[in-house]
Amino acid sequence: MEGAKRLNLAVNIIRKNRAVGIVPTQPTIYEVLEDIALTIQTQLVAKVPFCAFNGGNDVFVDVGNKLLGLEALTRYLKVTPPEVLHVGDRFTDSGNDVATRDICSVLWVANPEETGFFIKMLLKDIRKSRWQPYIE
Repeated sequence: MEGAKRLNLAVNIIRKNRAVGIVPTQPTIYEVLEDIALTIQTQLVAKVPFCAFNGGNDVFVDVGNKLLGLEALTRYLKVTPPEVLHVGDRFTDSGNDVATRDICSVLWVANPEETGFFIKMLLKDIRKSRWQPYIE
C-alpha cells in the first residue's frame, strides 16, 4: 500500500490463502506496477520464500515461488533441473517466473497461444528424433 500511496494510485487489496495483492481501480502504466513490485522485493523481510511480482495488471506477493515448485516437481519425476524446460511469461526481475531462470532452460512466451505453438513444435521434433538417430 505504501508504494501505491507514494505513486498516488488508488487500488483494491485482494487477499488469498497464500497471497496478497493490489489491483489498480483506474488504468495505469506498466512501469507504476513495476516500481511497486520492485519496492516490495527490496523492502519485504520474510522468513519464508516469497515472490513479489508485477502481473501486468496487478501486483501480488505469494508465499513460495516457482523455484520451490520446480524443485518439488524434479524430485517427484526423478529428473534434474537441466532436464526441465520452464515455459513462462514473466522472467524479468519483477516477474513470477524469474526464480527458475538460473537453474533450468526457459522458454519466454507472450501468451497461451504461443505456448501451444512451441509445445506442438517440440512434440513434432521429439517424434521426428525417434525416427532419425542423432549422429555427431
